[in-house]
Amino acid sequence: MVPFYGEGMNCGFEDLLVLDTLLDSHPMRTALSLYSAQRAADTHAMCDLAMYNYVEMRDLVRSPFFTFRKWVDNLLHAVAPNFWVPLYTSIRFERRLGYGDCWRNKQWQDKVIDKVLLTALFVFVGVIFRCHILLDQIKCYQKTLHVTFLYQRRLFIKNMLGNYSV
Repeated sequence: MVPFYGEGMNCGFEDLLVLDTLLDSHPMRTALSLYSAQRAADTHAMCDLAMYNYVEMRDLVRSPFFTFRKWVDNLLHAVAPNFWVPLYTSIRFERRLGYGDCWRNKQWQDKVIDKVLLTALFVFVGVIFRCHILLDQIKCYQKTLHVTFLYQRRLFIKNMLGNYSV
């Protein structure tokens, strides 16, 4: 495990709690087997979380897209706090979830946010394209009005001069 997440002590305390609970109800050999089976998924998830945090701090924090994605993540949490819990909030404050659950939740949220942002991008591009078409139509209409105005003005002047001609 790389030391880039700051959860080592909490993970250790959780390990002790699980092992203590198992030792209370099982003999040592059985408790250790159950402990290994039970904690393996969370241990692997903790390693994945620590590596992800390292990559995030090294590369992603400077990315405007990442900053925007974090903003969307926090906005969704503010709007639906019981439904949408960002990764670090779930690790730090939602201790009912194991590390594996937090990691799977983060992966699910990444897929959802990616789809939402991609859909928003397509909608935005569609709106811009439609606005461009509307602007072209307005320009065309303006040219038609201008030509019509010039033609009407010419007829008006012709008629006025025609009335005053000798």
